[in-house]
Amino acid sequence: PKRGRLLMGATAIGYIDKAPPIFEHEVSAGMKLVITRSMGELAPINLYLSLIIDENLVKDLESYGVSFEEVEKAKNRAVELISKPNIEASAAIYKYLPDDPEHFRKDEHIAMTTDVTGPGIFVVKELAERTRTRIKLFNVPLLFPEISRIVTRLYVMPNSTSGTNGPFIIVAQDTIVDDLTKELRSRGLNPTIMGEVIEKDVKPEVIAPKELKEYIADQKILSEFVLGDVL
Repeated sequence: PKRGRLLMGATAIGYIDKAPPIFEHEVSAGMKLVITRSMGELAPINLYLSLIIDENLVKDLESYGVSFEEVEKAKNRAVELISKPNIEASAAIYKYLPDDPEHFRKDEHIAMTTDVTGPGIFVVKELAERTRTRIKLFNVPLLFPEISRIVTRLYVMPNSTSGTNGPFIIVAQDTIVDDLTKELRSRGLNPTIMGEVIEKDVKPEVIAPKELKEYIADQKILSEFVLGDVL
């Protein structure tokens, strides 16, 4: 900071005076998945760079009714988001952590969190595997859904839900979800309840809306989800 130089690949090390939210064994049916904001920051960035490299893609883009200027605007917004540390989301999560693991209570504390970075929505499948649960997704909260669709159709990215320095997904009991989402909104974030744990101690599985196939071109990733109508 204040040195006027670009810093890349830095790692910050710190400490926390509360128990971190890694209570996999406490995750149970009925818990909700809250995402601190929408994901998919890399879709407009990758599309913008591809348009710069290959001008022929501009015609393909315009055939979908989206202009280069719209992509540039979305890219700038994405860069702005990923340039900021997730301090506000972290501060909100901190309020719902126990002082030590022995004092964890489902009705007061967050059970788990994970960050949505490179794998994008695939982190939900990783959550299911870590907790041995079946998870149902209600929606696919994306920052730029139309751009993500175009990125998938043009195969600019295999997974347009991917990001970097992305949002957090929080697993918590209904008893704190309302207060948690209010806390996140008060800090300038736009949280969404994106899913629910529906079974525990089962073969890990994630049921996702059929629209997910509009955002993931990689069939290997897509095959990790059960696509269906989500009520």
